[in-house]
Amino acid sequence: MRSELDELRAQSAARAITERATGILMERLGCPADEARAQLAHLAAEAGTDPVGLAADIAAERLRALPRPARRAAARADAAMAVAPDAAGLAEALLAEALSAEGAAAVAIWVLTPDGGIELAGQAGLGSREAARWRRIPPDVPSAALRAIRQDTEIWWPAGRPADDDSFLAGQPDVARAIVPLTQAGACIGALEACWPGAVADFPASVRRQLPALASSCAQAIAAGLPAADYSRAWTLQDDSETERLAALLEAVQWLGSTGGWEEDLRAGKVYWTSPTFSLFGQSGQPVSLARLAEQVPAEDLPLVESFQDRLRRGEPATAAFRIIRGDDATVRQLRAVAQPVSGPGGEVIAVRGAYQDVSGMYLTQAAYSATREQLAGTEESLRAEHELAMRLQRAITPQVSRPLEAAGIAVAARYRPASEGHLVGGDWYDAAELPSTNVLLAVGDVAGHGIGAVTGMVALRNGLRGLAVTGAGPAQMLAWLNTAAIHLVGVMATAICAIYDPATRTLRWARAGHLPPLLIRDEVARTSPPPGGPMLGVRPDASYEEATVRLQLGDALLFFTDGLIERRGQSIDDGLAQLRQVASGPATDVGQLASRLLASSSSDTGDDTCLVAVSIR
Repeated sequence: MRSELDELRAQSAARAITERATGILMERLGCPADEARAQLAHLAAEAGTDPVGLAADIAAERLRALPRPARRAAARADAAMAVAPDAAGLAEALLAEALSAEGAAAVAIWVLTPDGGIELAGQAGLGSREAARWRRIPPDVPSAALRAIRQDTEIWWPAGRPADDDSFLAGQPDVARAIVPLTQAGACIGALEACWPGAVADFPASVRRQLPALASSCAQAIAAGLPAADYSRAWTLQDDSETERLAALLEAVQWLGSTGGWEEDLRAGKVYWTSPTFSLFGQSGQPVSLARLAEQVPAEDLPLVESFQDRLRRGEPATAAFRIIRGDDATVRQLRAVAQPVSGPGGEVIAVRGAYQDVSGMYLTQAAYSATREQLAGTEESLRAEHELAMRLQRAITPQVSRPLEAAGIAVAARYRPASEGHLVGGDWYDAAELPSTNVLLAVGDVAGHGIGAVTGMVALRNGLRGLAVTGAGPAQMLAWLNTAAIHLVGVMATAICAIYDPATRTLRWARAGHLPPLLIRDEVARTSPPPGGPMLGVRPDASYEEATVRLQLGDALLFFTDGLIERRGQSIDDGLAQLRQVASGPATDVGQLASRLLASSSSDTGDDTCLVAVSIR
């Protein structure tokens, strides 16, 4: 038995060495895998040697330039990487066997995605919370790892990120960091990133030689199909003070957005509600379990609740819309429910976590719920049904409107164009609401991503901003609060503009979070005002936002819009803005006609959805 086990181990090692040498030949010769294997066999035959022995010589050749300690560390890392089950194990092997000896504290492995963005395939040392935040970076986000891949260049920052660089980074920005592209067969497929616990005077020569050698082995493993780790559910709280701070913030945002969280432990049979959830249901005693949820709804909504329950029992994420009868005053409220099952080691559902939101006062709420009931009645197993559901929900949040706000002395027209056929629903949104102070909230935003996730993120940000607006805070402060909610509660990245219009002085105060600036049409000429600074929502916890003020005149018009209005393949954003200014110039007395004309003239070919809000000062 021992001899058979030793033989199996030897065969596994031989295969690993042969595949490693094949990857090196693919990189050097720029050829596919089958040609590289044939070349290895041909070289072994000409040299009259064993192919496995020749493969070992080729695999070890790249290590000979390293100093002896670094060579031994790289060899140990290679051996550990050869048996890594996934990219997370690969990162752990790199850190433990090689880079920790050089003082490194964390390693991240990024892989290029088909849309030009990057995903975190594996990490060690960053922590599960940081890994969850950076599991996916869209192609339009300025990332140092993405730059290294696109430019096929190494990045060495011994003192941390330079002051004039605005790249987004996982971990702390002021620590030493090195990023090396992962190259296979002449093409960049990702990047290897290493971070140190603090700044250093300079990287030693051993690190500058060792890291590219390790990146070569890493690239071969990734190209061979090593699976990526799943960081989508990674989330931990660091300490008690952090837990208390986030709990207080969560409850505040829940009250503002009429949202309540809940969790049910199916094994223990216990249900946990946050305080706002008790208020939504009008309950003061025990929370209502998922199994007893049907007792709280009218008879005609029972199929919706049962469908919601069935999907969760099958281990699928679920969303539903239904009415409840409150326990304290017997009034009927319309709720939207979103839930995520939690699976145990054996794949069984052991818990459910979710949120209820009171959407009774939402504009065109009944239309959204009618669409939800229609779709969930017979086709909820279909991806097409999920797409249609998301579209109807979004149209209920972003309806076509053209109505005057008489007290505020403005007219508002809004238009929404969904994504083209074959594309998932996006997260574009807008809002226009008169506040108790008689000021007017004007907002537009775009959540990164598509599908139900983008739509639910859009709803959370839109309702959260409306709740923050009643505090009387300025646009910059509201965006700072919304950024905190996007990072710690909603888990999305988005761009947005927040503006407050004072009809008494015809003054517009506005701030932006990475969003395209609005257009001002005055004397029939459209122009763009210098935009205040501010990064995207959901990226930097310490982000701050600048604020600008514009004095408006009678007859002025403002245009707020998302990038789907001007984006074209092969055309820069600046060229798209110039075309929009040209089309928007002219009479703007009827904002409804202006909004329709601008939407009709836009011929975006990116498949993205579009929001447009036109405002006329009367």
